[in-house]
Amino acid sequence: MADYVYAIIGIATIFLCTTIGSLVVFFIRKKQISDTLNRIFIGFASGVMISASFFSLIKPALESEADYIPGPSSVSQSCSAPASFGSSIN
Repeated sequence: MADYVYAIIGIATIFLCTTIGSLVVFFIRKKQISDTLNRIFIGFASGVMISASFFSLIKPALESEADYIPGPSSVSQSCSAPASFGSSIN
């Protein structure tokens, strides 16, 4: 199969998953959701955003930092310690 076919299949899959996920709004839009369910939704969304920012931004920056700063890689370990401590707090 050609590469563009894989790209079209991937884009269509992402589109369908996003569409199906957004349909939930139409089912609970007119109802009042409970505080517990609202906290679950907000907690899940914040977890997704924190992991996306770590794996897309912070981790590659710490890995590329070793190329620019000479010496041991303890600098990247000391920089990642506050981030890992902050993510472990509830």
